[in-house]
Amino acid sequence: MKRRAAAGLTLLEVLLAVALLATVVSGTSWFLLTAAKRAVTSAAVVDERVALAALFAAIDRDLIVGDTDANAVEGKSGRVAVSSDGLWIATRSSTTHVGAVIREYTWRATTRELLSVERARLSATTESSVPTAARVVLGGVVAFATELSPGKESLEVAVELASGAGMRREWSLP
Repeated sequence: MKRRAAAGLTLLEVLLAVALLATVVSGTSWFLLTAAKRAVTSAAVVDERVALAALFAAIDRDLIVGDTDANAVEGKSGRVAVSSDGLWIATRSSTTHVGAVIREYTWRATTRELLSVERARLSATTESSVPTAARVVLGGVVAFATELSPGKESLEVAVELASGAGMRREWSLP
């Protein structure tokens, strides 16, 4: 009597199947991890660009609204003043509704933060003001440059982030 071969796989076939399965799983894992890393990187770049656009929109709003009651920005002539690490704009409050305010955008190079402070003017004739708490409007800032044209007809602001993203904009002033 002949023995019939048992239905099933040989050891060699099982080992080949396991090796093939391991290759497919590792390749799929590599693909998914790479895709996830790129998605996170892409989202971070988009977030930085959105944050930069929001900062420039806030500066734009401050310049458009302006404050015609305030003739000077605390000890500086004109409605807009700049320094190596700051920008001051005489405008109207969008948060406290106190009227004429000085909005300061100040860069802290040590912490790489761009801060915004709103100072309510006590009167249009005095240079005294009461500051509100500073808030961070943008992090990771490695360069913040402001330039006011000699005749004060235009303002240029440039921001660069640690990631390499940056934005530059110029406004015509009244």
